[in-house]
Formats: sequence, structure tokens, C-alpha cells
Amino acid sequence: MENMRKQEIFDTAKRLFYEKGYTGTNLKDIAEELGITKQAISHYYPRKDMLADRVYESISLHFLDVFVKKGEKLGYEARIADAASSMWIDRYYLEDENARRFFNEFVYHSLGDYSSFEYEAKRHFSGGQKYLGDMTEEMFMAKYVASRYAAKGLLYHFVNGDISMNQSTFEEYYLRLCFEPFVVREEELASITRDAREMLEKTEIKIDKYFVIR
Repeated sequence: MENMRKQEIFDTAKRLFYEKGYTGTNLKDIAEELGITKQAISHYYPRKDMLADRVYESISLHFLDVFVKKGEKLGYEARIADAASSMWIDRYYLEDENARRFFNEFVYHSLGDYSSFEYEAKRHFSGGQKYLGDMTEEMFMAKYVASRYAAKGLLYHFVNGDISMNQSTFEEYYLRLCFEPFVVREEELASITRDAREMLEKTEIKIDKYFVIR
């Protein structure tokens, strides 16, 4: 019952974030949709940004899962699919206005919140150690947080038309920022970029409402 209620809160928040944006949704709205009290939500998610963090993370993981599965069918390893997913993300926000609104509002808020990047960094450190050599967790955390500030800020300004840069150049540079915390040689990064671009040319992604792709 406990897990079911937490999932209901998450699912409702995700839908409202899509329909009304991050700033247009509050915990009271979510509570009213579910017919529960705001305090009942606060038991699981004391603050709206904590709930939005989990929604944003679930969107990223869903996208990665879709790309990995499509990559497997085409014969690409997971790392290339991950790179393709990173390079493709601007296309998603340019196409889906509701998703772009949530991204704009949430990222504008989260760029001032170190804890959201710290949570991501810990997850990536535990899953990517084979690419990190002798790098300590503390050093990886510093590099990861710095690269994510740069990458998300760049993506934010690009999808809003603030940067005069063609799409291909943006996607290549954005990928470099995403891979910067990991130990990747220049020639290896060039190969990853080439393969990821090739995979994108062979991949059809359909965008649905509520942060869903297939």
C-alpha cells in the first residue's frame, strides 16, 4: 500500500508537470488530484523539487532505455546508444512544447541546487567506474557537477534560441560536455560521436505526450 501510494503521487505529479509546467504545479495541486492531504505527499516528498528531481530522472532513464533497446537491434553497444540519446535530446525539447516548458522551468530552478547534480553524480559514479581509471569519487563528483552545469545551461539556451549555433555543432559539443567527466581519449570520443550520429540516422523516435518516447 505504501509503495502504491508513492507511485500514485509520482504518476500524478509527472502528468501535472507535463500539463502545467514545474512552476504551475504545486504539492497542493497533486494532493487535490488524488483526494489526499498535502501532508500525505510530504511524507514521501517533503519538497516539490525533490519530486521533480525524481520525475526528471525517470524521463532520462526512460529515454536511455528506449535508445539502448533500439541500439541493440541495430548492433550498437550501450555506450553508443547513451551517446545517441544525449545528442538527440535537443530535438525532443524543440518538438514537444510541454516538455520544453517543464525543462526550462525545472532546470532554471535546479541550476541553483547543487544537491540534484550530486544525486546524479553518485548514480553515474557507481555505474561507470570501469571508465574512470583511478579517479576518486570526490574528483568525479567535481568534474560531473561542473560538466552538468555547463551541459544543462547550454541545452537550456540552445532550445530557447539564445545561442547562434547550428544543430550539428551543438549536439557534438553537448556530447563532449556529457562525456567530459569520464576518461575518454580524443580519438575515442570522435569514434563515439561518429557512431552515435550514425545510429541516429538509422533510428526513428516517436514522441508521445507525458514525456514518453518509443
